[in-house]
Amino acid sequence: MIRIGKQIIVFFVFILNSISFYGQTNSSQENYYKWFDAVVGVGNTDLYNGIQYKRSYNTINKNHEYFLSSDFIKGTVLYSNQPYFDVYLKYDIHNDELIAQLPSVKSNNTIQLIQQKVSSFSISGHSFVKLSAEGVSGFYEVLFEDSNIKFYKKYIKTIKKHLDKDFAYYVFTEKESYLLYYNNEYYQIKSKSNISKVLPNLKKDINLFYKNNTNLRKMNYELFLSKLSGYLSELISNN
Repeated sequence: MIRIGKQIIVFFVFILNSISFYGQTNSSQENYYKWFDAVVGVGNTDLYNGIQYKRSYNTINKNHEYFLSSDFIKGTVLYSNQPYFDVYLKYDIHNDELIAQLPSVKSNNTIQLIQQKVSSFSISGHSFVKLSAEGVSGFYEVLFEDSNIKFYKKYIKTIKKHLDKDFAYYVFTEKESYLLYYNNEYYQIKSKSNISKVLPNLKKDINLFYKNNTNLRKMNYELFLSKLSGYLSELISNN
């Protein structure tokens, strides 16, 4: 079956409706993409260009290798430079792969999307991008992003095999790391001193922000880093 470039068709629909479409928000563009998928069917788009997925691990006690849940969650994905909305997704943290549950004529197909074709995706308000640089690879959650500075979070799940009589199962343990992008370089961030080394001219400001936001740092570290990034970006712009 011929796969159709959705951006081309949506573009022509956009032209045909340019008078009524002019001045509308991005949500209107999203509706046009949804309309395309409904009319043509996602089975005729590049989203089906993936690998049939089969889970590899037995787990117990609701432990799993996925982000947030082992269930599929409705989200969005930018795949082969084309946006898809309301797609049921789950992110396999351990293998750093994005899985999609796609409708077919008889049932749902579970597809492992080709990582190189996934530019970004979002699940439950969490936005991820695929990064590729020396020493940096895979999907990272966006904590803050503008023209001055970017802060990312990397989810990691390590695996350990257990034997219980004749039954083998796996236990996943989650941890995370943080990445700062500044002046065309990526930096692993483990402490305040790491940030100060990247931005030595702002060391006093960084110390002051940490001092004034101690409670936030303890309660919600990701939000703390997001606000810190916005604060540093403003200082960089002023300087």
